[in-house]
Amino acid sequence: MRSFHLLPVLLLAACASVDDRASCSVSTDCPRGQYCARTPDGSVCWPDAVPPTVSGVSVSCEAPTAGGACLRDGTLRVSATLADDAEVLGADVTLDLGGPAVPMQRGAGGQWTAAVPLRGFPFEHFSHGVVATVTARDGARNETPMDASGVTTVTRLRFSRPLDTGIFGLGPPAVMADGTVVTAGTNGKVYLVPWDGSGLASVAVGTGQITAAPLVLGTSIWIGSEDNKVYEVTNQGGTWTPSERADTGGAVRGALAATSTGSVIATSDFGLACVIPPVGVARNSALGSPYSLGAVVDDADALYLVAGGTLRRMTITLGIPGDTWTPAISLGSTVLTPLAWSSGLIVSSNNGTDGFIKRVGAAGGDPDNLATTGITSGGIAVAEDGSIVIPEATKTLSRVTSSGAPYPGWQMPDLGGSVRTPLVLTSPAVPFVVSTSKGSVIGVAPDGAVSWRGDVGGTSVSLQPGNIYTRGTEPAGAELSIAYFAGSDGVLHAVIVDGRLDASAPWPKAFHDARNTNRAGAPQ
Repeated sequence: MRSFHLLPVLLLAACASVDDRASCSVSTDCPRGQYCARTPDGSVCWPDAVPPTVSGVSVSCEAPTAGGACLRDGTLRVSATLADDAEVLGADVTLDLGGPAVPMQRGAGGQWTAAVPLRGFPFEHFSHGVVATVTARDGARNETPMDASGVTTVTRLRFSRPLDTGIFGLGPPAVMADGTVVTAGTNGKVYLVPWDGSGLASVAVGTGQITAAPLVLGTSIWIGSEDNKVYEVTNQGGTWTPSERADTGGAVRGALAATSTGSVIATSDFGLACVIPPVGVARNSALGSPYSLGAVVDDADALYLVAGGTLRRMTITLGIPGDTWTPAISLGSTVLTPLAWSSGLIVSSNNGTDGFIKRVGAAGGDPDNLATTGITSGGIAVAEDGSIVIPEATKTLSRVTSSGAPYPGWQMPDLGGSVRTPLVLTSPAVPFVVSTSKGSVIGVAPDGAVSWRGDVGGTSVSLQPGNIYTRGTEPAGAELSIAYFAGSDGVLHAVIVDGRLDASAPWPKAFHDARNTNRAGAPQ
């Protein structure tokens, strides 16, 4: 600390006195450029042009990944040694990401520290080297900034976990209420991974490959297999155990669906729609054309099913599904991607050259032709404003308004591979997250620009559409979630994303919600 026993002599030499100075209690009582000096005659504001010193700035991560990077939802610990010839008033930490300054706390021996939660900062990157800067202020508000000695890598990639060897592909995942991720392989196994990747369980289900997305109802996992069967997998004393619940007569390839009463809907390439009640015997529809897509269930529990280029509507009476449109509606071209629902059914069909977006109301009738696009390569998604987001095989993501007009200001980003079904999130900065056939996970801004890109799988790996888990401890309005993407190489990737699944979007993703119920209404 500065000594003040010479102040009277200095003041006399300057023809002044302590009484000529403004009194103060703390330095912030003084104008900038002065601090509150303690003298034998009282505390007064005194000039100080000498800035504080900063040294030993260091940054560590509270919970680093195996590679040493800090997670997007992690915390940086910043420390520094600060000194001044009079008084260190305070200090804060800033990051080169933008965002708020974080105050540091004074410790012993001139050591100052701060915990910097990364969730509070914008992060328009997948992985990025972050620079922390400590700025010290003395009582006169002189400032000295100093950067940390190196950069700290921050990443969205929580884990990439191989699930098995000899897998030729994994299907889209479902997420249970506790965050357990469920995905099935073409080897006929179902895999269960805790939300943080800390464990792995698997169970063989049926005798065929599994390409349909799992469905979660309560604590049960429902699986449609290409051995023509539907299975319910339950936890029996710590062991996941499958039991056959229905025979659909042909391979189950499309996603399963669920009614509001808990019945499971399966379709097969034999041309049957099957209703499986929570308890009791499954009942099949009349034989029709082969199905390659799963059913969609509206909020009145009516079923919508596509066979080739034909759309059928069924209702369930005494457990049996029966047609309510006679004849079925012709869509004019083949439908290859999952259906969506927004004030009626939205269908993406193609004639081998162009894609067509159409809407069919619950009353049926001729489809409304909304837009012509490139051939779709995943399920379309509907945003809160009713606009339709369309993944295309031409490596782009297009968007039209609810009436089919080009979306104002929308860019057509080149995403490097055929695009999968978008996740629609609550993040205002990055409302869409998509995966591609070239191993990338990409965050897309509201105007269609690429905000960030992570090449998690390599260009030879095709990723499935994602699914999402938001922990219950996340702060409302500022959530960070974990999106899961399964690869054709049998690896499950977990990526931290901003926001959560947008419940106000009428059909936020091809499988509608984290449980994959394919049922209109609030996500499950």
